[in-house]
Amino acid sequence: MVKNLDENRHSEWIDIHNFRVVKYGSQLHIDAHLTVPWYYQVSEMHEEVDALNDQVNTICGSEVEMFVHVDPCNEDSCAICTLSNCKERKQKFSRIIEWNLSNITKNQKHQLKQVTHEKIDP
Repeated sequence: MVKNLDENRHSEWIDIHNFRVVKYGSQLHIDAHLTVPWYYQVSEMHEEVDALNDQVNTICGSEVEMFVHVDPCNEDSCAICTLSNCKERKQKFSRIIEWNLSNITKNQKHQLKQVTHEKIDP
């Protein structure tokens, strides 16, 4: 699931962290934090949460109960943000951080100084 999310992420999904999956009987329940641009309106944030939910349901092949907490990006997020038309960028883009089981489950936003598994954007 994590590999698929990494390969199909939206540029607005700056980071996913605190990702937890719990199975209750036959149903999966997922809690996660999704970092999006800080200036997004609630409707834009909701669209990204819906897109994430749709992606997870596609991966799982069934309805998954998801609760997503939306976090705003901060200046440290700029170096890993792939949103090319960001009007509020404070730092140059540096590289994409590959999402993996180790960094997506931590309860902290991704930052270049914390990451050990990186992939360079071509």
